[in-house]
Amino acid sequence: MSSKTNPIVIILLLIAIALLAYIAFKPKINVQDINPYNTSSDQIQPTTNPTEEDQQPVVTPTPTPTPTPQPPAPDPKITFLKGLVAQYRTGSVKECLYQGNTFFVSNPYVGMADGGVTAYDETGIKVGSCGAFYPSDHVATSEEMACSAISKTCTQTIYYPENGLQPGVDIYNLN
Repeated sequence: MSSKTNPIVIILLLIAIALLAYIAFKPKINVQDINPYNTSSDQIQPTTNPTEEDQQPVVTPTPTPTPTPQPPAPDPKITFLKGLVAQYRTGSVKECLYQGNTFFVSNPYVGMADGGVTAYDETGIKVGSCGAFYPSDHVATSEEMACSAISKTCTQTIYYPENGLQPGVDIYNLN
């Protein structure tokens, strides 16, 4: 052998020394450093392994909208009575109970002796008119007889306009 060292051996020797130095001084990688749940890169905190519960998606329930309270539908009876009172401001209205049904008898002009009255059912359908002065040979119709029978069962005045002699009555706030 020659005293001269082969350049390939020197290169291989340098590579071997570099690899040994790299292995000896290489930085240690900690699993906690690459943990995606770790929030701070400069502070290493111990974390636990995520459980199956942690891996489930969090579903927040969508709040159900609270319905806006609607005003109650107007009572058809009150709507009818308000219309009747608006039409005959100087008249009166009585509530009657005939054969288990509610009827309303309207006198369009309080104080008019021969004005007569009109009977209506709860929905505002006219049953008939009666009580007016008729000629002596007048034969009552079935509507007039029904109105007369109904008007005899009236128990309560629900509307009466205020006048100089009596205070007004307005049970259902019709006026």
